[in-house]
Amino acid sequence: MNASAIAFSATFGVVPGYAHDNSLPADTTADFIVASAWMAAMKAEFEANKVGVGGVVTASRTAYNPDWGCPAGGEVTATVTGESNPAFDKDTEAYKAAVLRVVKAVKAELKQSTVRVVFTEVAEYHYLTNDETAAA
Repeated sequence: MNASAIAFSATFGVVPGYAHDNSLPADTTADFIVASAWMAAMKAEFEANKVGVGGVVTASRTAYNPDWGCPAGGEVTATVTGESNPAFDKDTEAYKAAVLRVVKAVKAELKQSTVRVVFTEVAEYHYLTNDETAAA
């Protein structure tokens, strides 16, 4: 069965400030840093409000005007994407609020001054399981 859902995308820098050299700690990546912070914030959100906000974390680079402090080659970032699951998330507004709380927690943890968050409606959503009778 298919149902509608809401999707989100949030992009995080991992080095505080602007006009930096994209230096990351040794033996780590932007996506690992963001995934670790996201998992901690997501767990706290679920414990507090029982809304799960899982996501896919992908390494990215964000390009903006060098006059505003964009490092050469773009800022090292990571983007988290995800969507509500209509089988579990019955209240779209509660889900969006949970996403924003998680994003704000990660933003604070990473000491970022800005984070961009986008919500979009998903026209069709399929939740496929091994037991198709349990799918939403």
